[in-house]
Amino acid sequence: MPGTLVMLVVSGATAQLGQKVPARTMISVGLGLVAVGMGLFMFAGTDSSWLILMPGFIVASIGVGLFN
Repeated sequence: MPGTLVMLVVSGATAQLGQKVPARTMISVGLGLVAVGMGLFMFAGTDSSWLILMPGFIVASIGVGLFN
């Protein structure tokens, strides 16, 4: 749930950011953040706590919000 909220907030903020930054840059940075977020999931194991997953969810959600 926090990842979805982060994605919605960032996605809404990109309207103002899009006036200052080219769309190509926002999409590239967004996809890069999704890749970093997916890489953070490699630290999780089958018996990991949800706290191990949260950084990956947040970074990936920021990335999705940027290129969405």
